[in-house]
Amino acid sequence: MKQKLFTGLKVAFFLSIGIALIWVFTSQLGEKEKEEILQAVKSADYSWILISMVMGTLAHISRALRWKQLMEPLGYNPSTRNTFFAVMVMYFANLAIPRLGEVTRCAILKRYEGVPVEKSFGTVVAERAMDLVFLGLVFLVALGLQLDIVVQGFEELQVMGKAKGGNEEKSLLLPILVGCAALGGAVLFLLRKHPKIQGIYNKILELVLGFISGIHAAIKVKRPVVFLLHTAFIWVMYFMMVYICFFAMPQTSEVPMAAGLTILVFGSVGIILVPGGIGIYPLIVAKILTLYFVEESYGYAFGWIVWLGQTLLLLVWGVISLALLPVFNKGKRTHGISTTES
Repeated sequence: MKQKLFTGLKVAFFLSIGIALIWVFTSQLGEKEKEEILQAVKSADYSWILISMVMGTLAHISRALRWKQLMEPLGYNPSTRNTFFAVMVMYFANLAIPRLGEVTRCAILKRYEGVPVEKSFGTVVAERAMDLVFLGLVFLVALGLQLDIVVQGFEELQVMGKAKGGNEEKSLLLPILVGCAALGGAVLFLLRKHPKIQGIYNKILELVLGFISGIHAAIKVKRPVVFLLHTAFIWVMYFMMVYICFFAMPQTSEVPMAAGLTILVFGSVGIILVPGGIGIYPLIVAKILTLYFVEESYGYAFGWIVWLGQTLLLLVWGVISLALLPVFNKGKRTHGISTTES
């Protein structure tokens, strides 16, 4: 009961941040700007959004194939279908509760493919590290093409971050959590021979070793060139998902291609700040597009169109994946998930 209450409070907290950002921005708009946003959303050519969603699907298929590669050195070869469904359930779950999806997709492969959660989770960390590297490369490319605009974008983001508040308290949270974890680990290690502690210590050690082996798999991937090509393809599709949407509105159809890189970088930051990007993603996009001489109201409308298309993609595939997983695995022996792994 307490866990459900805590989960509900987390969802409500992030949702309230998004709603607050929407209210703050819209309250500053006049009736003319609000009417422009509504008209832009109504008159947009959504065939471009549909193409964007197809590109997003291709990126997620490539992500599933890349994840399979990371599990090969561990001796596991899950089906592409189950791996893809697990990836889509991950995104679907992350819309509700931040970071729940990473554990959920590992639990799905445990259930239907027998891949230990601690090992698959290690590959997830390795995968995220690679994505972080490529996000950095995208940032460097954007910086090289349009230094002034990227710097202005950072200034806009900094202003928004200050308006959000609470940074000082958050900066203390991580050191406190790390300190508590280190203290707990030291106590477990010192008392590892105690009959009541030994079982817990051995289980945690098993999880840590499995986690490390999962990360090590990234170094020993069998076809590194294919792995890198998948990663590059994923990020090219992410970029195209944004760029292709420019043609959905006359007000953004003349925006240069480089603007797609800037929105990709800062939009990713926005989704990190508020899981799902609700409220903050359209706001960031609007601020960025003003640097390309697009009126803020039209930039805000464009941000909502892109965000709705991307979110709809995750919702649709998430529901389909949850529905089809038991259907395609009917009659197949499933593997139980222990309480610790859950």
